[in-house]
Amino acid sequence: MTNQELIKACIKNQRVAQKALYDQYRGQMYSVCLRYCPDQDTACDALQEGFINVFENIHRLTDPLRLSSWIKKIIVRTSLEQLRKLKKLNFVQLEELPQLDNSGYSETIFELDYNYDKLLEHLNSMPTGYKTIFSMYVLDELNHQEIAEILSIDISTSRTQLHKARKYMQHLILNDKSLAQELKLRIQAS
Repeated sequence: MTNQELIKACIKNQRVAQKALYDQYRGQMYSVCLRYCPDQDTACDALQEGFINVFENIHRLTDPLRLSSWIKKIIVRTSLEQLRKLKKLNFVQLEELPQLDNSGYSETIFELDYNYDKLLEHLNSMPTGYKTIFSMYVLDELNHQEIAEILSIDISTSRTQLHKARKYMQHLILNDKSLAQELKLRIQAS
């Protein structure tokens, strides 16, 4: 079944088509929910509510080729709404991180295999505001204008939070003991 046929069937509330669409995108969208939500239960709730929103609004989709990105936007917004309900979406101003000594790391770090699970672990340890902006900008490729509109914040807040989130992520990665050991071995070998 093509995307266009699937969309038409979902518009007609055909359960088989809705299940097919859900099964096709469930895994990918659950990963998106996990990036924004503080735990698996909240992510599951966001996924379920997100797909309800997808099915209620699928008639508004104008370009079947954009189905995946359209669903992703709905899932991101639903995940953020879950955070708002939990009153966990806030943008705190943390003290600046101490200056890091990155000598020897700058080129080497990008040669390492840094898996998605490890990134998700670091992402989940970030303050909610940093995590949200970082995910939206870096992983979901939204621009600052889109982020500001979705979160009802100033563009400058989005930029500032991203800058601080990147520094925070850099700090987490460079202080990751397993990664630090691998970097040390690679630097000694070169």
